[in-house]
Amino acid sequence: MFCVTGLSTHLFLLRLQKNASYSQRVLVSLALTGFVFALLTLSTIPKQGPSPNVLFAFVLFMVFICALSGSMNQNGLFAYVTGFSQPAYTQAILVGQALSGVLPSIVQLISVLAVPDSTVHEADELANAAKSAFGFFLTATVVCGGAFLAFLYLHHSQARRARYTPDEDTDTSEWDVLSTKKSVSLLTLFRKTRWLSLAIFLCFCITMAFPVFASQIQSVSKEKPPPRYSQPGVFIALALLFWNSGDLLGRMTLLIPSVKDRKPPQFVLFVLALARILFIPLFLMCNVRGRGAAINSDLFYLVFIQGLFGLTNGYVCVYVMVSAPDLVDEEEREAAGAYMGMLIVAGLAAGSVLSFFIGAL
Repeated sequence: MFCVTGLSTHLFLLRLQKNASYSQRVLVSLALTGFVFALLTLSTIPKQGPSPNVLFAFVLFMVFICALSGSMNQNGLFAYVTGFSQPAYTQAILVGQALSGVLPSIVQLISVLAVPDSTVHEADELANAAKSAFGFFLTATVVCGGAFLAFLYLHHSQARRARYTPDEDTDTSEWDVLSTKKSVSLLTLFRKTRWLSLAIFLCFCITMAFPVFASQIQSVSKEKPPPRYSQPGVFIALALLFWNSGDLLGRMTLLIPSVKDRKPPQFVLFVLALARILFIPLFLMCNVRGRGAAINSDLFYLVFIQGLFGLTNGYVCVYVMVSAPDLVDEEEREAAGAYMGMLIVAGLAAGSVLSFFIGAL
């Protein structure tokens, strides 16, 4: 539901390039996301539960809206910042996305730890779980509301700047929301960014192996009683945290002065993205479904596999996204930003299909 909806929305929005208001897409997407999390927050309040069919339909509808708003946000935001021809803006968006993975991982870990172990009475455990879920979704609602207000302020500030400083050297077309935008075909964008397009698609396609193994790999700890971190819920949350932290570090490599001015060639980025498939055999060497691990160490799995898998994802992603605008004409940059964002979703969609086969290994 999520991947099909997200990819379909991206493709539809890419066909609406002419005179598109990317800032409005961002605002609408943030409002929709906040609405979803507000409903999810209310759904955790103790009450008579709905039937399984109604609950399943509700969850699918929430996933549908999240996918729709997420694609609108990514399409609008990458196009919006790419139009300024400032790589630092694109990098900031990518780092922000990585932070949006780290912070929920931390909240999830705290939420899991807040729920007592199975020795607690079942009724008390369910009540604590409901409170934990309430805090998790309420945090997401507040973050969405803050992001909406922050972007609204940014948008109005830029509009005022364009209105009162029309004679400055700044190119006012960057600030003019109503400027005419021409449509650029996907084939044209692919021809100009061939290796980068393949690199970003493969990178996120292979990345979808991560949630499959994160949910199946268990701790190798043999201690009695088992430490809290080795319990499935906590161990999975730790795996998510290490991957997202690695992804964040990979996206922040451009902040290193000695690295910033040494962008890898396009073909090298493609090779690096393809080489990440070697992580799949490494995952299979871990304690998948409790069948034993070749290297009997939780630290090796969390840091050197999950952490490095996330690090390589962030590294390839940030260099592809900041390099793509340099390969197209100035008037094509907004379309190129939205196009690269679509390839991220396309890679995730393809990877989600392949993950069914990977999970059966």
